[in-house]
Amino acid sequence: MNARRRLTSRLTIPPIAFAIFLAFGLPAFGHTPGEAPSETRRDSTRQASVQPSVVDATRMGEPVALDQGWRFHTGDDSQWSSPAYDDSAWRPFDPQRGIDDQNFATFRGFVWLRIHLRLASAHGPLSLFLDQVGNSYQVFSNGQSIGNYGSFGSIYGYRLPAPLVFPLGDTATGNAAVLAIRLWAPQHRPIAMIRPRTVWIGPSTAIKTLQTAIRSTQVIYQFDDIVVGLLGLLIGCGLVCLFLAERPHREYLWAGISLALIGLYYADGVLGALGVLPLRSFEISYIALGYASIVAGIEFLYRFIGQRPGMIVRIYQLALLACASLGVLAYYGLVNGVTLNSTAGVVTFSYAVLSFALLVVWYLRGKREAAILLPPVVFFGLAVPLEFFSYVVYVMGWTKTPDSLIPDLHWGPVHFVFSSIAIGFYMLSFPVILGYRFLSTNREQERSAAELAAANRVQSRLVPVTFPALGRFSMEAAYIAAAEVGGDFYQAFPEPDGGLLFYIGDVSGKGLSAAMIGTLIVGAIQALAAQRLSPARSLTVLNQQLAGQTDGGFVTCLCARISAGGTMTISNAGHLAPYLDGAEVNLANGLPLGISSVADYTEQTVELPEAARLTFVSDGVVEATNARRELLGFARTQELSVLPAAAIAQAAQTYGQSDDITVVTIQLAPVAVLHQG
Repeated sequence: MNARRRLTSRLTIPPIAFAIFLAFGLPAFGHTPGEAPSETRRDSTRQASVQPSVVDATRMGEPVALDQGWRFHTGDDSQWSSPAYDDSAWRPFDPQRGIDDQNFATFRGFVWLRIHLRLASAHGPLSLFLDQVGNSYQVFSNGQSIGNYGSFGSIYGYRLPAPLVFPLGDTATGNAAVLAIRLWAPQHRPIAMIRPRTVWIGPSTAIKTLQTAIRSTQVIYQFDDIVVGLLGLLIGCGLVCLFLAERPHREYLWAGISLALIGLYYADGVLGALGVLPLRSFEISYIALGYASIVAGIEFLYRFIGQRPGMIVRIYQLALLACASLGVLAYYGLVNGVTLNSTAGVVTFSYAVLSFALLVVWYLRGKREAAILLPPVVFFGLAVPLEFFSYVVYVMGWTKTPDSLIPDLHWGPVHFVFSSIAIGFYMLSFPVILGYRFLSTNREQERSAAELAAANRVQSRLVPVTFPALGRFSMEAAYIAAAEVGGDFYQAFPEPDGGLLFYIGDVSGKGLSAAMIGTLIVGAIQALAAQRLSPARSLTVLNQQLAGQTDGGFVTCLCARISAGGTMTISNAGHLAPYLDGAEVNLANGLPLGISSVADYTEQTVELPEAARLTFVSDGVVEATNARRELLGFARTQELSVLPAAAIAQAAQTYGQSDDITVVTIQLAPVAVLHQG
């Protein structure tokens, strides 16, 4: 979180970064700032202790850091830019001592800084380089304005600090110059004063080289934040794409959103630290992105463990979204940095505690994948809140630097904040655990696909789409499963005397278990058909065979034997009565199969007219339910019974399918037609 430290504590360029410039940026100028080629070390030390009122900037072959000789005064007067103005009564300002020691943090409105310079007699074009000196200021050279940054009088003109170069032009043609900087801050903002090695003067080409070198060190200083930002965006976008391929798994979506928001949070911080974003956009978006990422992270956790957040968690999420508006309040000065960082520390710690608790519970329930997230969550829960509180105790004056509680790490010129390492580790755990889940899900889907293929083969035995030659009888069938497979079944067997034996039934429940019981029944029915038992006896034997085999459920079944002459003998075990030419057949009803092993079944005989049409349906037709929770019902089913089987099934599905839909019609051909054939 380099951006927050850099912008709130006003840190200067780190010594390592400056060393890079000294090593690579200045050798072209022959020596480093503050050392004249002809001076000995003793002379240099003696001159530094004199602190002259006129600063010697005659070494114009190189940039010179203006770290001494400044005087300041609060208020605003246009005469203060004039080189003739006597500023001897102004208080001296030493950038080395820091802002708080000189009470600049309490100043509001305008503050002027002035410095008197002695220039080389034969210098070329000069430029002034201000490295993130202030938020709104104007620069004068010998009484003439040479540029400004931001604007005065409005918070909207108050901007993030940026490294800027101001050519002196013809304002400094002689061997002396008076520079003045007019700084401004609104009532709720402190004056941002200059710090060591942030104001430089020198030849324009050398200043440009210096600006490039310092800009490079600033980018290097943000290296860990840049890496974390890119990591969050890449992993987050990858997880969102994974969700698009696996839409039922919304944990991928929320993990992707959370990490992408963290990536944007860090990217926002880097752009702010480099002075690219406007202050208003930075403060509002930076804080909002941080809290939004936590809200999305909570949503991910609950999706991950397969639970819905309770009311308390929802209230917590709403409170976090409310905290996202703190950036607006901070921009207008209604909350300060201590409040912002204290709130952020409490929130990130509470999020880590919630995450830890959920993952431990999930792990104890046998979900070993939760163990992958536990270490990074603990690391995150310790490092990130401590980072925020470290800044708070620094501002309160309890520590000397913002990184006193957690020292920053350095690897050559690269700078690492401990919290960035923790969040990077936290981010990398997501593709590991979700990748593991994705592979496990794929393996499970492959097993399910194999089971489904087997189930489809089973289903084809339960509800055949073609029938053998049936003599006088023609049959149509339509079947629409509520799940991949179902428990409805029907079987038709031609008999040697030209008759037809027909079974239709429904196993309670849905899915593969119902289909497997249906397969058991069909096997038993095929064995019974060869024995030429009566319908009632067939149901009695089936009931005895199914005793204890239905997993606590039951099976409805209807058996009908239709002779070639049109006599139907029928017995029913709890199934829906068929329709004969659009009228319901009045049947005695017995217990469904599998409920009682001693159940007794009766049968009755119905004489069918020539060209009779029988329609058999499952309860999925009658129990079809529309959006108003109204059943299709028996009356509508009876009206539909004169239609082809496919039309009846389609009408029930359109009305509102809630169970397997099965329709079978048996049409008797007239005897005269049969003889003609």
